[in-house]
Amino acid sequence: MRIGSGGRPKMKDRDWVKRRADCTLDEVFADLRTAVQKDLERHKEVMPERAQDLKFGQRENKFFVHKSSTGRMIVFRKMPMRIKAVCALATGEEEVLLSVRPAINMQGECVLKTGEGRILHGWQFRMKALEEIFFTRSILEENA
Repeated sequence: MRIGSGGRPKMKDRDWVKRRADCTLDEVFADLRTAVQKDLERHKEVMPERAQDLKFGQRENKFFVHKSSTGRMIVFRKMPMRIKAVCALATGEEEVLLSVRPAINMQGECVLKTGEGRILHGWQFRMKALEEIFFTRSILEENA
């Protein structure tokens, strides 16, 4: 039996093995860190009055965006085999927002796959993790 390509290049022509080998946890984590920094810069351009409160930081296997007015922090952690986005509260409580691992989609692109099998592009993962901290006003901001 021969598997057709549906009018697109055959998967062997796409060298899926090489593409998947290049889609490593370390590469994806580094790309996410750079993209989150760019998202933060863009947020400061678009909403300068709200972005002063947001700070970027990093350590060995994690990076984060901290909102000082609320004490909330979105932490991106590189774990064995996975990347987690966690919302850390000033109280020390944490809520896992998303947990993903690198994968390639049917087009041969490096993407993120959730435990439930959903495929996310990097911007979708970042949006789900950062949207609330970027765009939700705190009670302190409302009363200012």
